[in-house]
Amino acid sequence: MLTDEELRMLLVRVGSKKVVHVGCGPERVIHQVFTDWIPIHVDIDESVKPDVVDDCIKLSKFENESVDGIYSSHNIEHLNHLDGEAALENYHRVLKPGGLLVITCPDLMYVCRMVVEGKLFDKAYDSPAGPITPADMLYGYIPYARANVYQIHRFGYTRDSLEQALFRNRFFANVFAAKDSFALWAFAHKM
Repeated sequence: MLTDEELRMLLVRVGSKKVVHVGCGPERVIHQVFTDWIPIHVDIDESVKPDVVDDCIKLSKFENESVDGIYSSHNIEHLNHLDGEAALENYHRVLKPGGLLVITCPDLMYVCRMVVEGKLFDKAYDSPAGPITPADMLYGYIPYARANVYQIHRFGYTRDSLEQALFRNRFFANVFAAKDSFALWAFAHKM
């Protein structure tokens, strides 16, 4: 893990864009849009050995306007609605003007369609961790959620509700949200 001083020195390094990977987990796979950026892996769960242990709701280790990008992959659904709003506020706070936010999370429209069809525990898709069901997308991947409270899902989004959350309070401009079968993707720039 980085010390506070090492993090501060990394953030002030000139000439390289920095991206905060919130909820990095142990895999640390980052979106290709951030390929040439310096990643700073952040997780609340110390056991996954992130660069920085911090709560994505607060991002208290990061100064205002200190990073160029934030990548939140299957993280925001682990927060309740109000904490999700607080996380978006703090993503906005730590991003530099023009900074890029990329979020991906389950698509509740896709999940609900399968539930209505009576397929709550049917395989929706295969992941590196194993088959994923609509129940996993609603409540958290069951094998992980049983062992780790951080893996429980507490809220969900449709494309429209995710866009609305990003536009709320004029946090972000140029918001683009799209569906990719079971997942939502949102790309937004800070004004």
